[in-house]
Amino acid sequence: MRFEQTTDHVFDDLAVGADGSLARARASTGDVFENQARGRIAAGDHGAAREVLAAALYVYPKNATLRALYHVTAAMQALDTGQTAHAIAQLEAALTADAGCREARAALDELRRGGPGAGDVARWFR
Repeated sequence: MRFEQTTDHVFDDLAVGADGSLARARASTGDVFENQARGRIAAGDHGAAREVLAAALYVYPKNATLRALYHVTAAMQALDTGQTAHAIAQLEAALTADAGCREARAALDELRRGGPGAGDVARWFR
């Protein structure tokens, strides 16, 4: 089974080859994906981070940490385009997936106080 062409580079970046990429990805830990996504979030590349997390959730569909980070990244993309209500909904979904997601909790608290944009939220990933 192969991933969509747009996600192939994710596995290249993770040093997972095209041969048996799904099997090799499953043999690795979810931390590899999480570290890649966090690095891309910290760099402000929310689209790439979300793509890494989408690929990760294909391999680890029940991983609460990865699912929460996916929603946090979706929230950051919403903030990039001024969609605060959508960002709040995504952060609430992140906390539903993983009640211990500190980034989602901090961002949601700040947004509800009339707080930051996506650039400010990204500081929690550095």
